[in-house]
Amino acid sequence: MTRILLALALAGSASLPAFAQSTMMSGDTMSCSDYTAMDSAGQMKAMETMDAGMSADDQMKSGEMLASTCKDHPDMMVDDAMKMSH
Repeated sequence: MTRILLALALAGSASLPAFAQSTMMSGDTMSCSDYTAMDSAGQMKAMETMDAGMSADDQMKSGEMLASTCKDHPDMMVDDAMKMSH
């Protein structure tokens, strides 16, 4: 029983970064430092959520512009950085 609980605890703690990354997709609640800390897959997922209806190419271009804007303004909210980069 102890081994099962230990295995569940380890598995749960290993999945926390992915869970945190997937739950922080709203541009008005995510800072630029959160966005730039994500891996490329997380950033693309965030762009898909924020720019629903855009093509993949447009999302990629927006993501690159957002990353550039966020690099200079890490404390800015992503939603505000998106407005600056468009």
